[in-house]
Amino acid sequence: MFSPMEMALAAGSIPVSLCGTRQDSISKAEEILPRTLCPLIKSSFGFALLDSCNYLEAFINK
Repeated sequence: MFSPMEMALAAGSIPVSLCGTRQDSISKAEEILPRTLCPLIKSSFGFALLDSCNYLEAFINK
């Protein structure tokens, strides 16, 4: 949301929004990521680990 979508597309990436609506996924992410990392990143990564974000699932299964 904070960088132009065209930058990601030009780099060959698929831009997706982060899924950080709850904090319960952060503890799972902190098993791998450092505690000092951005909570939004940890929450999104935790959702991916827990396979509990339908938004991320739509992109991963394509």
